[in-house]
Amino acid sequence: MGKGQASIFIIVGVVIVLLAGVAIFYARQSPQQQILDPTRPDAIRAVVDSCHRDLLTQGIQWIGLHGGRILPVAPKLFADRNILSDLDLPWSTVTAGRENLFIHYLYAQGTPSYEPGNEQMEADLGAYIVSNLPACVNEFRDFKNAGLQVEWDAPSASVTISDTTVKSDLTYGIRVLLPDSVLEFNDFTVQLDSQLGRIWNVMVPALLSRIDEKPDFMPSGKLTDLGEEYAVNAGGFPYQTSYVYYIIDKGEVDLDFLFAQERP
Repeated sequence: MGKGQASIFIIVGVVIVLLAGVAIFYARQSPQQQILDPTRPDAIRAVVDSCHRDLLTQGIQWIGLHGGRILPVAPKLFADRNILSDLDLPWSTVTAGRENLFIHYLYAQGTPSYEPGNEQMEADLGAYIVSNLPACVNEFRDFKNAGLQVEWDAPSASVTISDTTVKSDLTYGIRVLLPDSVLEFNDFTVQLDSQLGRIWNVMVPALLSRIDEKPDFMPSGKLTDLGEEYAVNAGGFPYQTSYVYYIIDKGEVDLDFLFAQERP
């Protein structure tokens, strides 16, 4: 082999190593760190899509842990996290190390405190997404630090809950001002498989009906029936002067729905 051929092989080898290094560098970067340019128009969309999905997932999980609302509402039961540890609840995912939990009483003072329909949960989820989205996208600072001029409007979210899905339609006007054009993003949609709607509108009322008939006893038979019919883990246990019920749906979203009953 001549010196010329050897030099060519060395140069080719160096180029391959450099290209591999560049590929590894970009693979390790977040969507915002992968700098937007006219050949990468979906980089900002990837950031918003990721946050949108994460926030909808978190919101669904909070609704489950608080028995139908993202924020705990009265009447509510204080429960130490250790009491619930046997249920394999996703503490590290949604509670961020909190030491306790407030569970909604859906049966208190001898009567159900339950409102049918999805409207309140849909409103809670939409508000949760909108209020947490700016922090999640970090106000597009990585893009701006890369020299891009980014403008955006206030977001709004409309959430629709069915028996087996939760869908969020996000309106978020974003404009990237380039030297000779403007990239615009407006509509973002995410849909997750979740039995939140079925739990709230079918399973919970069925349990409350049995509880109302015999408030001194947990409806063990009905819990078993629901578990078999809808492929969930349903059960309950006594806690202080209450019963705590759980419906655990391990699907696309790990949903642990809890509610409390005040014992007579």
